[in-house]
Amino acid sequence: MFFADTLKKLRSKRGITQKELALTLNVSERTVRKYEAGEMQPSTDKLLQLADLFSVSVDYLLGKPVTTEALQSYVADLSPAELQALQKFISQQLQDSL
Repeated sequence: MFFADTLKKLRSKRGITQKELALTLNVSERTVRKYEAGEMQPSTDKLLQLADLFSVSVDYLLGKPVTTEALQSYVADLSPAELQALQKFISQQLQDSL
């Protein structure tokens, strides 16, 4: 049920209706309702579209916890410019939370 809850939360947070999401994914509104009710799982292609749309990983959508090793691997593959942008983003998030 984690995927269903996560999808609904992300969609609502973005202010996207089920109908709008259905159009974006090229599926029926009924399919989106089934995703959010936990009655149906999206295909790999749709999971990738959703991850891109909401700027999250497929792992996040599916509820896989982030490990230290995964983060280290991700950061190791970043270019200097990407690493700098990530550092700036994290600093801003920390400031905003205070």
